[in-house]
Parts: sequence; C-alpha cells; structure tokens
Amino acid sequence: MRYDFCRFAGQGKDEIILFRAHRHPIRLISRIGQQLFMYLSLTFVVAIIGYVLTRAFNFPSDGALINIFYSFIFLALITTIMAAWSLWYRSLCIITDSRLVKIVPKGFFYSYTRELRLDGIKDTSFSYENFFHGLFNYGKLQVIGGGTFIVKYIPNPRDIHHYLTKLLRIIDAAKASSTKPIFPEFIPRPEWKGKGFKKTMPTS
Repeated sequence: MRYDFCRFAGQGKDEIILFRAHRHPIRLISRIGQQLFMYLSLTFVVAIIGYVLTRAFNFPSDGALINIFYSFIFLALITTIMAAWSLWYRSLCIITDSRLVKIVPKGFFYSYTRELRLDGIKDTSFSYENFFHGLFNYGKLQVIGGGTFIVKYIPNPRDIHHYLTKLLRIIDAAKASSTKPIFPEFIPRPEWKGKGFKKTMPTS
C-alpha cells in the first residue's frame, strides 16, 4: 500500500492509513507569493523614500546601512517561506480503517488534532468556494457526526466525499453480516485507469 511507511502521532499499532494528504500545494504557493509581494513592496517603498530624502536633504548614502537593510529583508523573507512550508507540511487530513483525523498546526510547537470515528459519521458533503478551487480541484470537505468536522483546502474533495460514502456503506454491510469490513484504499480519479478501488486485506 502507498501509505505503509507513513505514521502519525497517536496511530494504533494495527491501524491502516487509507488516505493521507496535505492542503493543496496551491495554498502554499499563494501564501509564499503573498509574503514575497509584501516584502518586495516594502523594499520598493523604503528605496523610494530613501532616494527622495537623499535628493531633497542631501543625506549621505551609506552603503553599509543599505546592505544591512537588504540582508534583513532577505532573512525575513527566507524565514517566512520556511514557516509557511512548515505549517503547510504539518497540516494533514488522514483517513484510516477506523477514523478520520485532522491535524492543524498552531504555531511551531503545537498542533491541534481532531478525530471522528468512521462508524460515527452521519453525512458528508463537499464544496468549491470559488472558480480557482474548481480549476485546481481543491475545496472544503464537511463531515457530520457528533458535530461538524470541516477540512479546508483539501485536494480532490469530490473523490474523498464519494470515498467516505463508500466506506460508510461497507461499514453498514459489515455490521449487518457481523463480519470484519475490508476497506478499499483511496485512489483519485486520474489514477483509476479503469481498475476502481484497491482493496486492503483485513488485519489479524
């Protein structure tokens, strides 16, 4: 299975990961783009102000101070990019053979984790918030079961919605026949290639 070597905090010894995803990469790119635009704008504004003051009041131009300023901007930009990547990388949506898990980082040292057992899910839905969500195929997944469970900016929300629906049918059928459910591994539509879902063997 594609997730055999993936682990997460709190995962059971025999718990099988069926699906694991970060937020869509376009979210990371957009965050980095916003920060880059902000720092470039700040640099441009400060450069214009410095030029005007130098010309208007004959202030001396200190190359050392200019180099320090640009070095500070560069370090701040690199730090911001690394922080954005860290937050994106630690944001996870995981579906196992027993539960749905959402991990959202809160700063550098703390992550908020919420979970919902598969047999406690009552309903699922998905939505694309705008044109770009539909264009890049990412959106919001909403799961109801003892409260509302929302996962934002997740790739393939339509496929995940149908996948969860399929899991619920398998659970209901297993309960009716008093057997152990055999869950298929999630495969997004571009990778189906006419093979449908891959089934996983039950654990002992």
